[in-house]
Amino acid sequence: MSKQYILFLGDSLTYGYLVSSNHSFPSLIEKELRKKHLIDEKTKIINAGNPGDTTEMALYRLEYILKNYRNIYLTIVFLGANDYLLGESSEEIYMNFKKIIESLKSYNPEMKIILIEFLPFDDIRLREFRNIYEKLKTEYPEIIFVPDVMGNIIKNPELVLDDGIHPNEKGYKIIAEKIYPYVENVLK
Repeated sequence: MSKQYILFLGDSLTYGYLVSSNHSFPSLIEKELRKKHLIDEKTKIINAGNPGDTTEMALYRLEYILKNYRNIYLTIVFLGANDYLLGESSEEIYMNFKKIIESLKSYNPEMKIILIEFLPFDDIRLREFRNIYEKLKTEYPEIIFVPDVMGNIIKNPELVLDDGIHPNEKGYKIIAEKIYPYVENVLK
C-alpha cells in the first residue's frame, strides 16, 4: 500500500512559529493519533503552515501541494489571521476559502475537510468573519467546522509569545487539544 497523507494547510499558527517543530499543533495531533493507533506508519503528516500566508497565498500554494502529494485523504485548514491583520475584505476571504474547498474536492471528492474558524482578536470585524463561516457552513454542510480555538489563548499572556499573537508551547498544546477530537472523529 502506498503512503497516505493528512494535510494541515495554514499560516504561522499552523507552522508553529518560534516553537520547536514537535510542539506545533499538527505534530501534537500526530503524536496522539499514533498513540491511539488511528494512523499507521504509512500515513504521513504534511505541515503546510507558512508564516505570513493569507487565504489567497495558501490557495496558490495548494496547487503545488496537490500536484506533489498523492493520496491526501484529510485536510485541516486554519487560515484567516493574516487576512484580518492585512485588512482583506470579507468577500475576498470568503471566495478564497471557497476556492480552497473546491480545489480539495476536485483533487479528491471523498476527502474529508476540517476548517478551523479564525475569529478576530477584537470586535471590529467579528461579525464579518462569523458571516464568512456561516455562509460556508450553508454551502458545504459536509465540511467539519471547528469553533475559534485562539480566543482564550490570545488573551492569556501565559499562553502566547512576547508578540502577544503567536502561541507558546502551552498555547499550542491547548489548540491541539481543542482540534484533536474533530480529527479523531473523522478517522474513527
